Amino acid sequence: WYNSIKFILKGENILAHGLIYYYIIINIAAFLAMLVDKLAAMRHKYRIPEKWLLLGGLFGGGAGGLLGLMFCRHKINKYYFWLVFAIGFLLHFWLIFYVLD
Repeated sequence: WYNSIKFILKGENILAHGLIYYYIIINIAAFLAMLVDKLAAMRHKYRIPEKWLLLGGLFGGGAGGLLGLMFCRHKINKYYFWLVFAIGFLLHFWLIFYVLD
């Protein structure tokens, strides 16, 4: 997959460049949202609503959301988080490597 990203970034395709940067940012944001929500849950503070966490996964943050599930061990018993993050990841993986290639 690394060579595919190098191939995409080699060209003058501005859309591809923007998408790669978008996915990097949205996945970092999704992971950080899971981490912040986990820390808030442990401290009984204000939480991030589940719909925002799930929307982050659908809009390209599926990989970051899955990493947040695994590394933060947050929301791991809720099947719909696994499902939405996996669908978001696969959908955007397909978009990058099959539509833009």
